[in-house]
Amino acid sequence: MSQTGITIAGWFVTLLGSYWIGFRNGRSAQMAAEALTNKNRITQAKDDFLAVSAQQRAKLDSLPKPPHYDVFFNESLPVLREAVLKLQHILPEEQWECLRNTLRKYEAYGNEKLSDWETMAEELIQTGQNAGVRLHAFFDQFSRCLK
Repeated sequence: MSQTGITIAGWFVTLLGSYWIGFRNGRSAQMAAEALTNKNRITQAKDDFLAVSAQQRAKLDSLPKPPHYDVFFNESLPVLREAVLKLQHILPEEQWECLRNTLRKYEAYGNEKLSDWETMAEELIQTGQNAGVRLHAFFDQFSRCLK
């Protein structure tokens, strides 16, 4: 091989190597940017859900006396359901399962225990907790799911 052939081959290898290193570094930077974007997206979605949860908790705290927990439940369920479902394809599976199960328990509790005043009175006598305390416990559980 002549001296010119070796020089051209050397330049070719150098250019190819430089291209490969640049491509790899660029891809690494792109992957890091995508990971950061995804993390920011998850954080924003969690923040949005927690804001909805806080709004519902504030409504619960501001119920007039005597509180109508059944009315609150019927108004809050669709709002919470929508907020939880927005997170379905964003959250890690474990957190999504926790939120979904908590929502199902919230819905079952409301349908079963908040259907009439007698049922609410029975629960107060049996557990020593009124419906407001139980509803607050559900909001606490929603928050714990996202940690």
